Amino acid sequence: MATLTFDVVETIMDILVRLDYSNLSSIKACSLVCWDFLEICRRCIFASIGLNNVSADIPPPHMEWVQAGSTRGFQRLLSGTPVLADYIRHLHFRITPNDLENEALALALKKIRRLKSLTICSSFRTQSIWNDHCLRPALLHLLHLPSLIDFRLTDFDNFVVAELMPRLSFEEFSHAGSITRPISASDLPVAPINFRQMSLGPFISPALAHFGAARCTDGRSFMNFGTLTDISIALNSFADLQALRDFLVHCPQLVTVHIGADCMSPDSDLKALVGLSDMISPSLKTLRHIDFYTAFEGGSEDDPLCGLVRELEQIPDSNIIEEVSVEVALLPFSDCSESTQWGRLDSVLGRSGWPNLHRVSVTVTVVAFGPVVEGGITTALREVLEARFPCLSSDDSKLFQIRVREDLR
Repeated sequence: MATLTFDVVETIMDILVRLDYSNLSSIKACSLVCWDFLEICRRCIFASIGLNNVSADIPPPHMEWVQAGSTRGFQRLLSGTPVLADYIRHLHFRITPNDLENEALALALKKIRRLKSLTICSSFRTQSIWNDHCLRPALLHLLHLPSLIDFRLTDFDNFVVAELMPRLSFEEFSHAGSITRPISASDLPVAPINFRQMSLGPFISPALAHFGAARCTDGRSFMNFGTLTDISIALNSFADLQALRDFLVHCPQLVTVHIGADCMSPDSDLKALVGLSDMISPSLKTLRHIDFYTAFEGGSEDDPLCGLVRELEQIPDSNIIEEVSVEVALLPFSDCSESTQWGRLDSVLGRSGWPNLHRVSVTVTVVAFGPVVEGGITTALREVLEARFPCLSSDDSKLFQIRVREDLR
């Protein structure tokens, strides 16, 4: 009789998890077969944990794997079966006010020893999340685990950069918020931190200023800018743009740049991406992907691309960029269909000066806050925009995609 190797069994288990991630009944049934199956099933079931109902917030690729639950259930689980903590690789934790003084939760979190990615969110705005409380030692325990390579923060504004000091091996760091305490002399590391990916925003200027200006005890930069290959930035002000310019000049090995720009908000003084081409010039020999996103609120005479085309025109022909992605969220009562910037974008990316470019995507999302005629707006807008890109549409050497979709809110 034919037998299955454990590699094949693990592959089958992975497939079952993806097909039945809502309750994992198939995996739970398999765990009763034998002790060997139990080990494999535990790795599948407890690989990703979400606390306080955060499964909808988990970014790919872990979204379909997460086991969301309450902190109370998590405490009971690891209190009764501590060995399960060793199976947890990805933790997404939305902190509530009650969690800060929960000693049992802190003890449960300290049992985790092999975490690879940590995402911490806050369900409330506070200045005390990194101050002295029962949960703080447990959070620092997770943050300083040698196995941790991906750290993400969202929804609070007072992260203390010094907490990163004992950890010099992060590959990915993401922070949506602000950094309120600069790096002091007593916090300085002895060696630079080697980030591979970094995601910051909104209001990034303080964070970039801290990361760019800090030095190690021997005078070297706080960050090893040469290891950073992927950066994602949300720009909300001209100060953010200036801070990004000062930061990127030190980054010679970028491969992917994601930029989101709020150029149309009445409260924003950011009107155009002035100097973007100069910012990425240090990485011209390595940069392969540019992703750009903005929300547009204006008429046909306004620039829905916030000056992006003008900056792309300044990029030398020696670039090796392979993919360019542009997305515009079209706010209500706005019209970008007649803008001349679409034609200029087609001319720039369709010319021979981009020898390695093989993929271009343009996406316009029509944001609506009420009932719309199904397909009416998007169909008409798609037809108009398609006529604006004759060069890219007829170039067989490039995969060109244009999408128009509705976002009903």
